Amino acid sequence: MAERHLNITKTAFGKGARIVSHDPGSIPEQGILAGKKTPALIQALDYQRQGFSVIPIHAKEKKPLIAWEPYQTKRASEETLTQWFSSWPDANIAIVTGAVSGIVVVDCDDKAAARELKKMIPDLTPIPRSKTGHGWHFFFKHPGENIVNRVNVLPKMDIRGDGGYVVAPPSIHPEGHVYQLFAWHTSANGQINYAASNT
Repeated sequence: MAERHLNITKTAFGKGARIVSHDPGSIPEQGILAGKKTPALIQALDYQRQGFSVIPIHAKEKKPLIAWEPYQTKRASEETLTQWFSSWPDANIAIVTGAVSGIVVVDCDDKAAARELKKMIPDLTPIPRSKTGHGWHFFFKHPGENIVNRVNVLPKMDIRGDGGYVVAPPSIHPEGHVYQLFAWHTSANGQINYAASNT
């Protein structure tokens, strides 16, 4: 893997941060609150308030429900998100990666890929991450320069940067697994806390 693609800001957290996490046993099935704020809408709005560009994708799939290219450079409003996730209460959620959301995601599609990442970043414990169908998404602060999407930088490891997106919790994987958040710390203003130390 080219060094510049991993020279992204390592995540750490200050005192007083709150942790947003999901107990997989406590996530209601999406769509059971149709006409109200469904779990997907609640989480989509929370992501939007954290500064992420959010889009709806098909239930239990990874394909966008909308023409999502405009949201590679701008974030949808709360009104737009409410309209989307009220119209599609069973929709999965995706976060658009890159400068628009301030993040780069390392997508490790199996345990072996995660072990390779751990060789480069020995302490992955504080890194905000989500459990996917087969592996992990690790969230890093965007470095401020264009980061291209790359597939198989190492076996089963992809980089999601500018012009990409990742499926986000509490979405449901096509195989039925629920995406889950771990080490998701946010400050009082709802923003993820990133440190200034480099990997």
